[in-house]
Amino acid sequence: MGGLELQRKSVMNVNGLLSKDTREDEDGNGNEEDSCSVCVAVKIRPLVTSEQEHGCRGTLAVAGGQQVTTEHSGSKHQFTYDAVFGEGGQEASLLYPKCVSALVEGLFRGYNATVFAYGQTGSGKTYTMGSEYKPGKQSTVGVIPETIHSIFSRIEASKDWQGTVR
Repeated sequence: MGGLELQRKSVMNVNGLLSKDTREDEDGNGNEEDSCSVCVAVKIRPLVTSEQEHGCRGTLAVAGGQQVTTEHSGSKHQFTYDAVFGEGGQEASLLYPKCVSALVEGLFRGYNATVFAYGQTGSGKTYTMGSEYKPGKQSTVGVIPETIHSIFSRIEASKDWQGTVR
């Protein structure tokens, strides 16, 4: 992400998430050509308590739901993504339905799928992909547990489905 650094007073909490992007044409039908393109989304992790206690502050501003601007040492950098979730972007809980659920559906049509998180140490990859555990607060589910739940719920609901899960 452009050589940005993690410093004591200025923390960038971003991780990239890549997945399939399904677009609809004017009639609302899925466009087969676009259904295999890559979607690049960002989920912005909130500052954790220890960061706040050390005087860290967020350095990101979200505009238009797709652009992230970061200011570091007086210089600004702007990045554009297919979607931005959390801390000023779309509601973080929409990440799974907007970026991953179509991939799970594709699995049952015989397609392979990959979702991965990318980012610097401490940027929130585990927070996004695993469980978003917050001590003393209600935990939310990350991408991997939600995906596993969706796959097995779909298998259980499909009485006529035959396959192997390995």
